[in-house]
Amino acid sequence: MDTLLRQRWLAARYRLEGMIATVSAVNGAEVLARFPEAQAQIAWADKIIITHSDRATETQMDGLLAQLARLAPAITPLQAVNGLIDPAEVMTFRHAERYRLQQTLSIPAHNFYSVSLQFDQPFAWERLQAMLETLLMAYPKQLLRLKGLVYTLNESDPLVVQGAVKTLFPPVRIPARVSDDGRSRLVFITDGELAELPTVIMEMLQSSQT
Repeated sequence: MDTLLRQRWLAARYRLEGMIATVSAVNGAEVLARFPEAQAQIAWADKIIITHSDRATETQMDGLLAQLARLAPAITPLQAVNGLIDPAEVMTFRHAERYRLQQTLSIPAHNFYSVSLQFDQPFAWERLQAMLETLLMAYPKQLLRLKGLVYTLNESDPLVVQGAVKTLFPPVRIPARVSDDGRSRLVFITDGELAELPTVIMEMLQSSQT
């Protein structure tokens, strides 16, 4: 938003139709309480989609809805169950005049870092799964998100891997493409720079390839 609204060349050629924010029913309330960046995303969103509602308790859902009502009282959140949601609901925006934010939009300073790794050899999925779950539990506050595309032994199609806040979600296998290079890629997003994290990750992941 900041780039589109502040850069004159872009603003003259592109219009910001709307902003969509997703928030987890399981840990969304905790994330919103910790990070002003998350609060800003909700406050400026035109559409809010609640994910993981099938995994959340009633208490977690009530806490999240209370947070969303405070941050974005004019928005009625939508719910996606297992990623299923009507695209028409998501992509239909009211064509009201957007706020003139060029002089008022304030982007909070952040302390996020990312570690991106690539691997040539396929993984034994059971070992990799155990390693990723161990990492998420070992760094519950620092390791915010992991995601990637990994190749596993005896399979030509890669797995999409997602994890966040102590939870590794069930992987999804997708069809391989002709343009794929067969290399596994994992990205880890942290709150604060963890100097030892790349070394720890590499050691643990490499052990899951043997």
